[in-house]
Amino acid sequence: MKPKIRNRRKNKRIEKIKPTQILLKGCLLRVNDISSEGIGMILEKDGPNFFIGERLDAIPLSLHSGTVNLKGTVSHISVKAANTVLGIRFLFNEEEFNALVQFKKECALHKEK
Repeated sequence: MKPKIRNRRKNKRIEKIKPTQILLKGCLLRVNDISSEGIGMILEKDGPNFFIGERLDAIPLSLHSGTVNLKGTVSHISVKAANTVLGIRFLFNEEEFNALVQFKKECALHKEK
């Protein structure tokens, strides 16, 4: 019997989201999930290369009120059976955090509790 793996995440991850894409390195990547600290993006085999620790200076989040660019760093690249997920940890100030909260609300399939 396998031991239970404890979830070490501090923030709730939203996985049930509307189909959403973000332009990174000239390529549209599909959002896999999002939390208050970061975002998971699906990497395509023919897409751009990323490396752990890479700094991203413009992660455009499209809101109903306009686009906000956040900064972040690549925290992990996880190869799974179905796809490869690029994990990005956000680096933001209070105003940018508020934009992220709004983006999460607009992407969610149903309201957070």
